[in-house]
Amino acid sequence: MLSPSMSSRPLDGSEYTDGEIYDIDTPSRALLRIALIDEPWANMSDLSRQTWLDLMFSDATRFVGTVLSAVRAQVEVTIVFNQPHPQYGGMVAFCVTLFRFQRFRFLLP
Repeated sequence: MLSPSMSSRPLDGSEYTDGEIYDIDTPSRALLRIALIDEPWANMSDLSRQTWLDLMFSDATRFVGTVLSAVRAQVEVTIVFNQPHPQYGGMVAFCVTLFRFQRFRFLLP
């Protein structure tokens, strides 16, 4: 079985540190945004990572938000689309494992 910190499935209720989704473009999220863009994701291949990044920053996307989970030591990314996406509908959420998650503890409530 896959360790929760290596899963890409969205968080469930017990795994949220706080339930608020923070806009990835908020100044307080700048270091997290840079890490998501520039660093490898431990739980996904480079191809999968690039596919998600392309979707996150495409013209089809209205909003990208993040939630940190101390329980899973992961970042949940939520993408909201301008129009329903053929594969995901109005939105999609997935989790990313970044190396050295602890450096983002200052973003936790």
